[in-house]
Amino acid sequence: NCLIDLIGYLEASEPSSTISAAIQAIKRIASVLMQKNQLKRPAESKDEESTELKYRRWLWERMEEALAAISHLIFHRKSAVSHLAVVTLMNVMQIQNFSLEKPKAWDQEGQKILNLIVLGFCSNKNSAKVPLGRFQEYFEYGDVSHHFMSNLARVVSKVAKKKKGSPVFVD
Repeated sequence: NCLIDLIGYLEASEPSSTISAAIQAIKRIASVLMQKNQLKRPAESKDEESTELKYRRWLWERMEEALAAISHLIFHRKSAVSHLAVVTLMNVMQIQNFSLEKPKAWDQEGQKILNLIVLGFCSNKNSAKVPLGRFQEYFEYGDVSHHFMSNLARVVSKVAKKKKGSPVFVD
């Protein structure tokens, strides 16, 4: 239940110190759960779910909600919060997908987190200068740049086909 409270502190109207503490707490909770292999997308079940499966599903949905809220903080007015949001999303993705014991290829969850970041950078309401500056260090990794650029290309092509969205993409 503390997780719900932490998600509530991820509002832009909260003081930056409160937001930073909530981001760091969520990052710690996510990394501990992932390292203990307790945070996984639950398989869809047609049968009646056990209490443990219901709890895992609830936990998974709250973590997705938390990551989405953190992705909205990429454009926080305080650059420290913005940087922390970018780094936290990338760290969660790294812990989730690329453990040292058994590295694996990018999966759907890693792509989803990176897509949150790409969509955040594509905002036509906010300047991406500060968060993109922080994200630059991740472009050194070939797989990150490849997946980032392919997600960006997908977003640009969708916007161009619909002839809507940011005029930056259409021109």
